[in-house]
Amino acid sequence: MHPISSTSIESLPNELLLPILEACAVPSLFSVCKRWHHLLASEVMPSLYKKIAQFHFPTKHTTTQRTLMLAKVYQLNHVLTPTEKVYQVFKQVLTLAKSISPLEFKEKTEEKRGLTLANYSS
Repeated sequence: MHPISSTSIESLPNELLLPILEACAVPSLFSVCKRWHHLLASEVMPSLYKKIAQFHFPTKHTTTQRTLMLAKVYQLNHVLTPTEKVYQVFKQVLTLAKSISPLEFKEKTEEKRGLTLANYSS
């Protein structure tokens, strides 16, 4: 018998999750999820990527020029999909924000973690 792994389902690669979802999910639910995923990848993420580029470069550049400049700034591979590009932009921005956040803010956050109902009311 194998020991139970502490691996969560979220950490499984998509190649494993998709067949599980296809086998276990109600067929109508799976088709809705599939359509939602398609809509997200084809409509929402490309639009979000263009909005991020517009936010960074609000001047009179065309959308194509903005997205090319954004790709240069964030060193994004041109073969990435808009979804992957959005992920990379947010990952880099949040990593940078975390690295430059003041220690004072970090200490205040850690203080609040120790605050519970029990020690608050005492």
